[in-house]
Amino acid sequence: MSVSLAPLEREAVEGLVLAGMSYLTATVAVAMVTRIKARPKEELVDILTQFAGLEDPDEVEAAVDGLIELGWLVNSQAIGGQVRVEGVADLRGKIAAKADVSELATKLVWAVAGLLKRVRVLGAMTDEKAVYDSYIALVREARTEICIYMMTQSPRQDLVRLFQDRARHGVHVRILLAAPDVAVGFWGEPARAQSDSAIRGWRENARGIPRMEIRVSHSKSAMEMATSVGFDGKIARVCVFDPRLQRSREGVMIEAESPEGFELNLVRAFHRLFELAWAQAHPADAMVSAWRHAWWHTVHQWRLWSSGMLYLLSVAFAGYSLVSTILFAVATTLLVEAIVLARDRLGVVFRLWRR
Repeated sequence: MSVSLAPLEREAVEGLVLAGMSYLTATVAVAMVTRIKARPKEELVDILTQFAGLEDPDEVEAAVDGLIELGWLVNSQAIGGQVRVEGVADLRGKIAAKADVSELATKLVWAVAGLLKRVRVLGAMTDEKAVYDSYIALVREARTEICIYMMTQSPRQDLVRLFQDRARHGVHVRILLAAPDVAVGFWGEPARAQSDSAIRGWRENARGIPRMEIRVSHSKSAMEMATSVGFDGKIARVCVFDPRLQRSREGVMIEAESPEGFELNLVRAFHRLFELAWAQAHPADAMVSAWRHAWWHTVHQWRLWSSGMLYLLSVAFAGYSLVSTILFAVATTLLVEAIVLARDRLGVVFRLWRR
């Protein structure tokens, strides 16, 4: 997949193209400011050919040579004697002057340094001002969604009314709690009562508020993200701690925010993992019955239903060997996928029934 330019980078490239520079050369120049530092020429060409429109290595190498002749790139010698190509010290200024956009140099500085401001270690979880106060501010400012791993946090915390208020104003508040068996797996049998209480309390907090949902996870690996939270698909706050030995309050909070035009890998990974954990969890109300728990997951196991239907069709088309074989193969594939996805849940219904 080709690498795409961010809006700020496209603005710079367009300015250079309007000033008479080729798109390919302009893209190389901007990338040397925002994406790439000193690299051996061969490696530099390999990196640049990953960009959309720069797929031809010969053309890219010619553009690099042209920028060296122009005085925008230079050959430098690294420790060990290796020769590398890098941008001159004032490459941002040269791009801004060529494009005749006075603010462009400043914007390109932001494009380079912006990530440093967007990925931060906020501090220890016990630091009220750095962690808790800024968390409250993000909850108040959320526009579309709040996604929270909560383990067994108290349903009587100060933020309850704020969550309810945001949900009533259209923000989708999703809270993922640990099932009692998961809490016990982390902290021993005394955690069971705490987990049961948290589930009941948060279920009541969300009652009558459609945009505030509570689900319960039976995945121990998912709940290793306890106390981590995401906002609007753009921000991820991850609590770093050892869940085997510590509670989340003993951890350190880091925050990553995707700048405009970017989708940081940490933010993307956080929200992807949350969606997976959310899909595998079930509504808190379903805790009242093992059979309701089973029904919830059965309905959502579309692969299981689809495989059953395809098996029946393969039998119906038994007279057509090719069609029957294809249907049988697809059905088997879906069935295997359903079993793999459900492997963490297979013992849950039995444990709930036994209790």
